[in-house]
Amino acid sequence: MKLETRTPEISVILPTDTFETIRAVVESLREQRCRDQIELVIITPSRSALAPDESALAGFGGVQIVEYGEMSSLPPMRAAGVRAAAAPVVFVGETHSFPQPGWAEAIIATHRAPWAVVMPGIGNANPATAISWAELVIDYGPWLQELPGGATDRFPTWPTTYKRDALLALGDRLPELLSQGDGLLRALSEAGHRFYFEPAARVAHMNVPSHGPWIRERTTAASRSRPLA
Repeated sequence: MKLETRTPEISVILPTDTFETIRAVVESLREQRCRDQIELVIITPSRSALAPDESALAGFGGVQIVEYGEMSSLPPMRAAGVRAAAAPVVFVGETHSFPQPGWAEAIIATHRAPWAVVMPGIGNANPATAISWAELVIDYGPWLQELPGGATDRFPTWPTTYKRDALLALGDRLPELLSQGDGLLRALSEAGHRFYFEPAARVAHMNVPSHGPWIRERTTAASRSRPLA
């Protein structure tokens, strides 16, 4: 399904099993003043199982629902979303990362400069526990929304925005590179691209709130990570 009202400025890539899984993210995007410049690209195994809420999807610059096999691996689903996107800028979204008011305007304005990557400022969506803050600082310390903006030499794979052409130029490597680790950073750096940190484009990130889930997540992340050469 593809619904379009105008050419969008930014496409938000959201892999999911059901619409309820991404409802809170969609609601945060609905609060953007320029939501008519935002395209939603929802990647899902089954449109019927997705059960989209058409009223929640109204008012965006475009909506695509792309059926993509089983939801066994997120990187190829993200790559399919990038390839399907209509906008020149893409946001690799997460079900637990919520763009705040003014995010889209700041991202669109910053991407008018020749930055291949614009990293938003990250805030804490669940600030009640020390573990939540620890996870936020460990994962996103260099990009906290309180820090000054400017050119940067690093970025996490998500929740980050990219010029779509820079990602498409990676060809068949894109699914592998849209995973955890430094592969995408290295590939774009080697291609001569430049990166920017824009704290005015704020994203609230939901973090693991307690010791048990936090330890499991740290252990899993360590097993997936690759050391820098």
